[in-house]
Amino acid sequence: MKLAILFLFFNSIFFSVFSQGRKMSYDSVQKLSYRIEGKDTIYYDTPASNEVLMDRISPVFVGNMKDFIKDNLVYPEEARKRKLEGYVNLYCPIDSNGIPTNVLVLYSSSPLFDKEAERIVRLMRWKWDKRETFKEKWAEHVQIVFKL
Repeated sequence: MKLAILFLFFNSIFFSVFSQGRKMSYDSVQKLSYRIEGKDTIYYDTPASNEVLMDRISPVFVGNMKDFIKDNLVYPEEARKRKLEGYVNLYCPIDSNGIPTNVLVLYSSSPLFDKEAERIVRLMRWKWDKRETFKEKWAEHVQIVFKL
């Protein structure tokens, strides 16, 4: 009986994976995109045949990010009282001037850290390369670590 259940389980996994009719090959071009509709979702999308993917030059953070965070971080008082440590992962689109816009918290180990992490990211500045012609729709993931 256990063998039959095990066989049916693996059989259902096999057919659910391979019966979707999707074939992924390593030579196919796929891009990572972000959609903001209530929640952030990461999805892979194959480009249309007439779509051209550009090689983009990413913006560079002005200065040293670790030193910047260390110099500007103000530990939340309530978290200090509770002796909490943790981190916050943020998603921040960069505009054409190198300023983060629409900062979103992707993960936070404690809600006490959210406002301070957002404040730090809003202070950050990036510099675009002069050769980059399309200076929009670029996003950075930033992790702010709170450690006593």
